[in-house]
Amino acid sequence: MPLFRRRSEPDSQVAELTSQLAALRARLDAIEEAATRLPPPRPVTALPPATASAATPPLPPPSVDSLTAPLRQALDQLSARFDAAEQERVADRDRVDTRLTELSTTLTDQLHELSGGLQTQEERLAAFRAELEALAAEPSEPSEPAGDGAADLDELRAGQARIANEVARHEIAFHQELAALADRLGRQRPAR
Repeated sequence: MPLFRRRSEPDSQVAELTSQLAALRARLDAIEEAATRLPPPRPVTALPPATASAATPPLPPPSVDSLTAPLRQALDQLSARFDAAEQERVADRDRVDTRLTELSTTLTDQLHELSGGLQTQEERLAAFRAELEALAAEPSEPSEPAGDGAADLDELRAGQARIANEVARHEIAFHQELAALADRLGRQRPAR
C-alpha cells in the first residue's frame, strides 16, 4: 500500500466522454421511443388494374435499426475511448504509486545506513575520548628528578597533539561521509 495517496482529479477528457455518452444514450432512447409510436405499416392491398399503373408504389416504413445504427456506432466508439482513458488513468496512478514506494524504500534504507554510520562515528569518538581521559588521568611519578618533568611535559603534549590529530581526522572523515550521503540523496531525488 503506498505511503502517499493523492485524490485523483476528474479528468476533463473522461468528463467530456461521459457527457457525450449520456447525450447519445438520451438521443437513442428518444428515437426508439418515437419509432414505437409510429403506426404499424398498413398491409398493401391489390389496387384495381387501371389505378395500379397510375399510382406510385408506397414507400416502405423506415427501419429503426438503420436509423439508430450510426448512433450506436458512435456510442460504441465513445465507450471504447472512455475505457481507454480510464485504463490509462489507472496505469498512471499505479506507476506513481510504484515510484513513491521505491523512493520511500530507498530513503528508508539510506536513513538506516546514515544512522549506522553516525553510531559508528559516535563509538569511535567515545573511544578516543576515553583514551584521552586515560592519558590525562595517568599519574606522574613523583620520585623522578625535576629534570625529567620537562620530558614528561613534552611527552604529554605530544600525546595530546596525537589525540587531537586523530579526533580531527575522524571528524573530517565523518563530514566527508555525510557529504557523500547528501550527494547520493540529491542525485536520487526525482525530477519535477
